[in-house]
Amino acid sequence: MNQLKRTASVIAPVAASLAALLIVAGPASAQTVGNSGFELPALAPGGAQYNPSSAIATWTFLGNSGVTRNNSGFTSSNPNAPQGVQVAFLQRTGNFSQSIIFPSDGTVSFSFKAAQRGNSPVFPSHQSIVVTLGAAVLGVFTPTNTTYQTFSTISTAVAGAGPLTLKFAGTVANDQTAFVDNISINFIPTPPPPPTAAPEPGSLALAGSAMFSLIGATVIRRKRFARA
Repeated sequence: MNQLKRTASVIAPVAASLAALLIVAGPASAQTVGNSGFELPALAPGGAQYNPSSAIATWTFLGNSGVTRNNSGFTSSNPNAPQGVQVAFLQRTGNFSQSIIFPSDGTVSFSFKAAQRGNSPVFPSHQSIVVTLGAAVLGVFTPTNTTYQTFSTISTAVAGAGPLTLKFAGTVANDQTAFVDNISINFIPTPPPPPTAAPEPGSLALAGSAMFSLIGATVIRRKRFARA
């Protein structure tokens, strides 16, 4: 029994060294934006709501901002929402935001749909939207008319250590409004360091042979020492 324990004590560290050669990194997690189409809270037909609760909407709405359905007092002169039946609105300098935690270091950019309000009290509306992530300004976007257009921000580097606040904000002080919908995220994780090359089959066989030779020599030496 003691001999088996001594043999196991020799095998364990050698086997662990061989196993370490086979460790590879797993895939990065997918990344999403919560309530990206502003379908929450679910409003009645033709409804609109300023500053809905973040507990329901995921987004934090401040100032003159909120959620509106198709054919509301805001959207009656616009095409239907690109995604679902609701959009967010940015009136004057209102804003909405949410915190995002990234799974690892990497780069990120965002895409979204936006349009000017068709029945704006100040016509035509020329609202501009500034998009920020933390302290980084990802772009300022001005839809050209009431038709929803696709916009994409620049990319920025992020770290996976903590949350960053994604914010969309209006920039025009008088009564002009833009609508935002269908926000998507493009997160590209930083590639891990290249793994140690796996040894060739012949190398594994040689390592195995060397391991058993080492075990045999160690056992023999211990037997001789015990007899002495």
